[in-house]
This record gives sequence, C-alpha cells and structure tokens, in this order.
Amino acid sequence: MAATKEEVEAARSDPKQANILYHDWEATTYDEKWSISFDDRCTVYAKERFTAIAGEDGWPYEKALESAVGPDFSC
Repeated sequence: MAATKEEVEAARSDPKQANILYHDWEATTYDEKWSISFDDRCTVYAKERFTAIAGEDGWPYEKALESAVGPDFSC
C-alpha cells in the first residue's frame, strides 16, 4: 500500500515516520532487488551450503530454519 499524501507530509518533520514509510516502500521490491526466491533452486542451494559446513550427521537438533539470512544470500 502506498503512503498517503498526509503520511508523507507528516514524515517530513518526523524521522521515525519517514523511516517507516521508506522501509515499507523498499520492502515492496526487496525480494526482486536481491534476487530472493523460494523456489527449489534456492532452497536446495541454501541447504547444500549449510550441510557443506555443518555436515549431515550429529546435529543437536532434528530440523533447522534460517529465517533472516539477509542480502548476503542470493541465488
């Protein structure tokens, strides 16, 4: 959802609001910008990178989920 004219005007004197509006705007293209996708190509690639370092046996947990890899990871 795009910011309203009123929200933009209010953000001119409110740095926190300006940051929120900017973040929301950036978030609309984040995945495309950083080539993030959740198709098999990327999920397999991520799993292979993880197991190359961590191995496949002897983990202290049965399952793992990385939920915040950031822009350093892209396929």
